[in-house]
Amino acid sequence: MVRGSWRRSPIASRRRCSAVRALRTASVMLDLTGPQRPWPAALVSAFGDSQANALRTQGAWGPPRPGGDVRLINRLVELFDVPTDRVCITSGVRGFAAAWADSSRTMLVEAPGFTPLPAILGASGKIRRGDWNELFTVAEEAEKRLSLWLTSPGRNPDGRSMSTAESTRLRALARKGHHVVVNQVYRWHAAELPSSIHVWTVNSLSKVSGGGSRLGWATFPPDATLPVALTQSGPATIWQRTWADFLSPATWQTLLRQCVEPTTEARLAFVERLRENLGWYPDGAGDGVSVLLRVDGISESQMVERFRAESLRVSPGASFDAPHPSVRIAFSGVSAEQADRAAECVTRFASSLPSLTPDYPASRGC
Repeated sequence: MVRGSWRRSPIASRRRCSAVRALRTASVMLDLTGPQRPWPAALVSAFGDSQANALRTQGAWGPPRPGGDVRLINRLVELFDVPTDRVCITSGVRGFAAAWADSSRTMLVEAPGFTPLPAILGASGKIRRGDWNELFTVAEEAEKRLSLWLTSPGRNPDGRSMSTAESTRLRALARKGHHVVVNQVYRWHAAELPSSIHVWTVNSLSKVSGGGSRLGWATFPPDATLPVALTQSGPATIWQRTWADFLSPATWQTLLRQCVEPTTEARLAFVERLRENLGWYPDGAGDGVSVLLRVDGISESQMVERFRAESLRVSPGASFDAPHPSVRIAFSGVSAEQADRAAECVTRFASSLPSLTPDYPASRGC
C-alpha cells in the first residue's frame, strides 16, 4: 500500500467526532453559581427604544416622585395587581432594607438567606438570626414590638416556601403589632403566592431581568406608616419611566419565557433525575432557583473542589449563612440538559459519599 493512500471509514470518523464532542462537552465548566440568563436581542432592542421614549417625557431628569412614578405604578397594577394605595417604588431589596432598618430596635432575620442583609438591617438595631420556627416563637413570646424578615416563596438557597400554617402564624404576628416583611423576589419561580394584606412585601425585577436592575416595589399594610427614607429613595425618574414603557404585557411574557421558565425547567430536570436515581425529593424540592445539598465528613471547600474537578462550579453554603456544611446549586444560567448532567454528577458523588444528602425544605407550598 502506498503511504498516505489509506482513508478512514466514514463510520469510524463519525464515532471519533462524537467521542471528541462528548469529551469537550464534559470538560466545559458549567456555572451553577447563579449567573444571569442573557436577554434575547429583541428585548435588548425594545429596552433601548423604551429608554429613548422615556427621555422624551417631560421632567424625565427631575427628582423622583415620592413613593414612585405614576406611570410605573400603573404598570405594576396592570401586570401584577398591586394595591394602588399601598405600593411604594424602591431600588430593590437592599434599598428597601436600608430605608426600613430603623423600624424597631430588634430585628429577627432568617438563616439561611441573603448574606448582606443582617449588616444592612443591623445598622440601627440588634439582629437575631434563626430558622423560621425559632423566630416565630421569639416574636410570639415577645412583649415589645419586633421586626421579622423572611423570604418566601422559593427562598435562596434552599427553595423553601411557607406552608399554610406558617403563613397563618406570620399574619397573626403582624396583627399582634410586629413589623413583618416577606421578601418575594423569587415569586416568579413559584406556583402560588400567599395573601399579604397584613404584612410588608418586597418585590424586585432582579430575578427576571438581572441583579443590577435596581428596581422593585414594596407593599404595606393598610395602617402602616412609611419611613420617610423609603418614600424618598426611589430610583431615578428616567429609570422608572423606562421600565414603565418597557414592561408591556407582551414584553413581560417574553421575559418569563426567556429568563424564568428555562430556569424552572432546569431545576425540575435536576430534581426529577435525582428522584429517579437516588429516591431524593419524593415530595418535591420547594420552589425558587436553587437547591441546597448538605455535606458531612468533608469540608465545604473540599466538596466545592470535587464539583470543580467534574467541571461544575457551585457555591459554598457559607455564602448564604447555611447553618451546616453544604453546597448550593443554582439553575438560573443553565439548560435542562445541563442540569441533568449536574444531577448525574451528584449521583456519582452520593455513591461514594453517603453523607451527601438533600437539604429538604421543611415545608412546601402556601
